[in-house]
Amino acid sequence: MTTIPGSRLYEIFQGTPTTVDEVVTILGYGPTGDATARRRLVHPDAVNFPPILYWKMPDRTFNMDNEALRAPIASVLRALQGSQVVRFEEVVADVIITEVWNGGDTEFSMPAFQFRQLYEYLINPPEWVPAAPIYIQWSPQDKNAKTWNVELVRMAVGSGEATAMFDVTEFFPPGQGAAQGDPLAFLDDAFANEGSGLIDRTVTLVMKLVSEV
Repeated sequence: MTTIPGSRLYEIFQGTPTTVDEVVTILGYGPTGDATARRRLVHPDAVNFPPILYWKMPDRTFNMDNEALRAPIASVLRALQGSQVVRFEEVVADVIITEVWNGGDTEFSMPAFQFRQLYEYLINPPEWVPAAPIYIQWSPQDKNAKTWNVELVRMAVGSGEATAMFDVTEFFPPGQGAAQGDPLAFLDDAFANEGSGLIDRTVTLVMKLVSEV
């Protein structure tokens, strides 16, 4: 076997140190929100898209509590002296919020007017202005007293399959007025004025946090 010697020159330059402030997050033991408060979405274009005050609250909410629930990004790598954990702290802008309203053959998820309000926000995002971006604002007041800039990412009614994203069937109970046993008779003016019915499939809304307001 012939061995051909060779060499390579490596230059080592002094780097610039970077200082990172460490932030300690304390959730506390009790809730910081008001369990009786309703959540709110506010669009910058209030003329065409009035604020949404959730008529029905989600049955499940993922990644939000007293604070946005960030998941540390960590992995274990092999090293010469044993395995090491490489860890990156997730920031608020990495957090995805998912709200779920359960629905099915025996349960209504939400009024149809609430679905239409949320859908309008989904398909009409604020105009993007790079120099001064503006966002829809979300206030989960039942969870905490904070308001967040968000981007709505996805919405589904029913299975959420690619060709069947919105399984919208609006149910209108029979009867007129409480005397006839109308289940909608006790509800607020949105039903009476808009003639809205009820959605009988699970509704899922996904949004990305951008920053705290």
